[in-house]
Amino acid sequence: MLTAIAFIPIIFQGWTGECNGRSSTYTGYATLDENGVIGTWGEPGMGGDGAPTDAGWKKIVQSRNGFAALHTNGHVTSWGDFGTDPDPIPPPTGGGFVDIFSNKWAFVAMNAAGQLSSWGKANSYVGFGAEDTPTRGGFVQVVSSGHSFAALNSDGTIDTWGGPGTGGLVDINSELARRALAGQNYTNFVQLFPNFYGFSARDSNGRIFVWAGCGTSDYATCSKDFSKDAPSGDGFGPIVASSQRAFVALNADGSITCWGQQDHCNVNRRPTRAGFVRVVGMGFGFSAIHSDGTAQCWGTWDMCFTSSTSNEYQTPVIIPGPLQPSSLVGGDIAACALTQDGTIVLWGRRDGTGYGDTRGRQPPTTSGWVTIIANQYSFAGLNADGSVAAWGTPWRGGEPLNAPPGNDWVALTAATWSFSAIKATGEIAAWGYFGSNGYVGPNYNKDYPQAGGGHMDGSVWYPGSGTGWSFDAAGDGYNKPNTCPNGYFDTASASGDPHLALPHGGVADFRGEHMQLYNFLSAANLSLNVMTELADFELYPADHPRHKRIHGSFITQAHVVARTNTSKMVRASFFASMIGELNIAWANGTIDSGPVFKLGPKMQKVVDDVTLVTDYSTLRVTTPEFEITVAPNPFTSLSWTRNVVGIHHQLDVKVKARVAEDKMVVAPHGIVGQGWDGDGKAIDGELDAFPFSGEFTTYAQARGAIEGVPNDYKVGKPHATEFKFSRFDATSAAPRDVAALVAAGELNTPKTMPKSSADSVIGATEYNFTQN
Repeated sequence: MLTAIAFIPIIFQGWTGECNGRSSTYTGYATLDENGVIGTWGEPGMGGDGAPTDAGWKKIVQSRNGFAALHTNGHVTSWGDFGTDPDPIPPPTGGGFVDIFSNKWAFVAMNAAGQLSSWGKANSYVGFGAEDTPTRGGFVQVVSSGHSFAALNSDGTIDTWGGPGTGGLVDINSELARRALAGQNYTNFVQLFPNFYGFSARDSNGRIFVWAGCGTSDYATCSKDFSKDAPSGDGFGPIVASSQRAFVALNADGSITCWGQQDHCNVNRRPTRAGFVRVVGMGFGFSAIHSDGTAQCWGTWDMCFTSSTSNEYQTPVIIPGPLQPSSLVGGDIAACALTQDGTIVLWGRRDGTGYGDTRGRQPPTTSGWVTIIANQYSFAGLNADGSVAAWGTPWRGGEPLNAPPGNDWVALTAATWSFSAIKATGEIAAWGYFGSNGYVGPNYNKDYPQAGGGHMDGSVWYPGSGTGWSFDAAGDGYNKPNTCPNGYFDTASASGDPHLALPHGGVADFRGEHMQLYNFLSAANLSLNVMTELADFELYPADHPRHKRIHGSFITQAHVVARTNTSKMVRASFFASMIGELNIAWANGTIDSGPVFKLGPKMQKVVDDVTLVTDYSTLRVTTPEFEITVAPNPFTSLSWTRNVVGIHHQLDVKVKARVAEDKMVVAPHGIVGQGWDGDGKAIDGELDAFPFSGEFTTYAQARGAIEGVPNDYKVGKPHATEFKFSRFDATSAAPRDVAALVAAGELNTPKTMPKSSADSVIGATEYNFTQN
């Protein structure tokens, strides 16, 4: 059941860094253009100046006062301020690195063998994670608390290092042995998750292991141990959110388990019912959205004031809906979500951003908002009409008068105390507090970041040069956790119970046939085939009034064929059936008629102008015109699909055009690729009409969005390139004739989509079943 939807960035709350690298420090910003040139702006001492000026950089992560970047050649660098440290540890000089991570004061680079190198602020008494890095290899994930790091190894064990006050000074093996004596046995850890003061881990049996900030390596005497509140038993779902001192797991039935500092979990307020679908952390509590569209807030006594609460001690605090789960965001002391018509709902504390505070600014009352992001004390929103709004603490970016005017903004990002907006041209506006450089506003100021840094003097920006800048969708929001095992969000995707998101904002459902291969993208010298596999699953818990038994489909295989500039044939395959509990990448392939090669996590193979790279879970294939990303997605309580029969993973497939449509050698085709037809308009296809409850078999085959019929896109073998509309061997080909196909009734009428949704995701993406 492949369905198309417009993508709205989902913001996850947490504490220091994130998988993809946030685009901001406290008061500085950094981003990349399409050539891998770094642009910076904001306070120079906070990373707003001093970046390298060459091209080829592919990932940026942030600390409190600076940035680190990873180059495509495997080298790393950093710039910014390391606080009062007169002699910080410099970045490693060797190459070969494939990923980078950060905490508040330090950075970590990982090579293809899973070996780690740290640098940044060093302090022999406090510890910040720049020293005492583990020496063994095999690591596949690094996460960070405030001043510490924890790393998950491929053998299921954990190492930690860094500050004693944030969980870095713990001998994990000794602590596990101590707890084993008390009857707490853990095997094969599969997930790490931080808050500011410590970490939680989940093993393969769903047991939760917690360690926190201690001033001693003897954890048995730790005075800051909040692990005593960790849940006992097994079978807990993935850890999905954290406050400063607590954690939340979302279980298979949608129930919530909270542990850590007791007032952050607030036994009198925290949810007791099942059916929750999304949770975010705030500084001192949490907010969650239920499948019925309502939200619930819990935490310290002053965290959950709303427009309907008669006092701040109401138990429980329920925010009426229906709210969009994907829109929920949390700042330090407040949270926001969108109703179905795009109206903003705000709740939280009353001392800066929360509802009813006379010092804070309230959100606009209009509808049509499509994206919300948060900084520490304020929020910003993007409307479908391209306008921007701000609310919250006025001296931290929440002054509405400071939001940039106009209706041509396409994305937002946040630093700790400010916001930035970007236009399709790459023009950037910033507002909020910029430390020693003061406030930007109330007048709108624009800036084109320049390689090496834009500059600011007082409240005046001095524009740099260049266009083509973009904000990473994963870079929006305040203090997202460095919890993800891999780090790339691309323009095109196919994921979940697969649903098509077509070029320029079109949507469609595509069921396919059981174990059948279809071409998704056919371009000059490039082909992407996927397999659809039928499966039964459930939507909503069994006791929910909207419970449904679905006979649907998923993508379970992805096969890429690329011909290089010297005519070598590169073939690569990714199978969902080969992915295990750790969700580690596994792909294989060939070059011409040579032997089969295999790619595990953190590996790379370059063949002329074609590159294959694996992160922790994903395979990314880059050619001159396109970038294809394939990632496994396990069926967990985080997905809308429950009790899937016969399949344990499905594949997410993303396709990103690296050149403008008019610069492509031939116009692409395929079920997805044909949408790049040159007119910039979206065409929607057939959609499944789900019942309110009961049993349902999907049927939509994207008719109305594709030329011809589904059978025209079938291929006989995984790496076959020939089908009715193949472009693989073409030297010239025009786009599909939209006008003629509309007149013939094959295509639906094209439409112009809002800039915020057009071209945001192409491929297939996780569907939001709150609408079904």
